[in-house]
Amino acid sequence: MTLNKSLAFLVVPASLLIFASACGGGSSSSSSSSSSTSSTLSSSCSSSNANCASLTTNNGLANGYFNGAFTTVTVCMSGTSSCVSVSGVLVDTGSVGLRLLKSAVSSIALAQSKATSGDPLVECYPFVASYIWGPVETADIQIAGETASGASVMLIDDSTTPTFSVPTSCSSYGGASLASANSISDLGANGILGIGSAKQDCGSYCEQAASSQTDSSGEFVGLYYDCASSSSCTGTAESLASQVPHPVSRFSKDNNGTAISLPSVASSGAQSVTGALYFGIGTESNNAMPSSAAVLLLDSTYEAYITTTLNNATNSYSYVDSGSNALFFVDSSISTCSNTASDPYGSDWFCPSNTLSLSATNTGASGSSGSSTVSFSVANANTLFSNDSGLDSAFSNLGGPGSTGTFDWGLPFFYGRSVYNAIEGNSIANAGGNTFSGPFVAY
Repeated sequence: MTLNKSLAFLVVPASLLIFASACGGGSSSSSSSSSSTSSTLSSSCSSSNANCASLTTNNGLANGYFNGAFTTVTVCMSGTSSCVSVSGVLVDTGSVGLRLLKSAVSSIALAQSKATSGDPLVECYPFVASYIWGPVETADIQIAGETASGASVMLIDDSTTPTFSVPTSCSSYGGASLASANSISDLGANGILGIGSAKQDCGSYCEQAASSQTDSSGEFVGLYYDCASSSSCTGTAESLASQVPHPVSRFSKDNNGTAISLPSVASSGAQSVTGALYFGIGTESNNAMPSSAAVLLLDSTYEAYITTTLNNATNSYSYVDSGSNALFFVDSSISTCSNTASDPYGSDWFCPSNTLSLSATNTGASGSSGSSTVSFSVANANTLFSNDSGLDSAFSNLGGPGSTGTFDWGLPFFYGRSVYNAIEGNSIANAGGNTFSGPFVAY
């Protein structure tokens, strides 16, 4: 996921993707072409649909946030009616699990989860250049009319003095010096609703002994910590049952995946866009996956990637991520914006002299429905940001330089489409009766 209008500092981390387990699938083969067209699913929720939550793109809670899709999540003390609704939660298909600012739920007392030793369980969730840190607690999660009972939730400790001191292995995860993102100004949101492809945020990797969750230097690179005191947190093993789960996988129904439907956005941008987040794929009359959808199974090793071919370059670690606020990819022929005193991160965006019309081809793992050629455009970011007196927050053609070997299909990819994300281990049929095994992304 990528957050922040001017610095792509939270991107799906390859270091975390080692935690996924393998899963396969199969179907017929074909090819298709895709551009940003009318969504198959409605981009608005009916009041009678319990499996649909409204999405809104806006400038975020800290203002100046581009291409962020937000929803409202209600958390309750497990088994009680003591609840709080939290708005401004970023919907992110590039991560797994519900993570909320501690201050956003301070009006209720959630139960602290315990490590095997009985000490408080705390989590470090690192990204490419930042991390979030805080206790794991237990709650009932309600979104629209669906409920995940007794689920683990990470509370991002945004207090001035965190209850548990951040260990060096978290702030310098994998040997890289990371910045804290434990505040509303850094997140631009009250939390993150991770609805990726895995059932847990770490999987079998975090079940291993802490001594096995290390990098080449012997540094702990797991997610979970046993905090014996406020100043003593050490890495620990954590069972699948106690890890932070994909909330949708814990619903009693409509639990095999999600679909996001957002309307198209004018090339000049829009101040705000309203869309829909559907729970379940093919489980209700409102969330069917059409037979024309391109179904791309994720790679069997990490269960996270598809392959995107652009300009004859094969990007094997590409992904579709609603939490990224632009299309990030490598193309040295496209000019970047200039860094200025007012925007020292200008070079994180593309600034071509004229809007570019481009295309790339997406391919999934064996068993996918074939390849899919996607047409997209990249406009001058400075022009976009200045349109409409700088009030716009939704851009379908915002892009920036990415990492070698990757293509990050961020939120601009979602405008004008229905994008389906299947959770691992689920067998899902499209409207034509063809069956695919999750994890996969389809559109």
